[in-house]
Amino acid sequence: MFDHPVTFALVVFALSIAAYIPMSDAFGPSAWKGVGPFQVQISCVFLYLLYFLAGTWLGARGIDRSAVLPRARLPGIGGRGSLRARHPTPG
Repeated sequence: MFDHPVTFALVVFALSIAAYIPMSDAFGPSAWKGVGPFQVQISCVFLYLLYFLAGTWLGARGIDRSAVLPRARLPGIGGRGSLRARHPTPG
């Protein structure tokens, strides 16, 4: 369905806006609810669900079809929007 990583990122971004704004308007951007030691920001509940499902979907595709592998299209665009972090490796 989303074979192009930029399309997937744009869809997740649009869904993030659609999930956050109504909840933020209804409950406020900084309202928290807790049960025992567990706390959750109410306006972000649907964001948590969205990102969990997006990660599950990406994981189900398999590591060999990842959007951030060196041979994938997204890191290949270099400074124009690569999501690959560049961390120094020890020794």
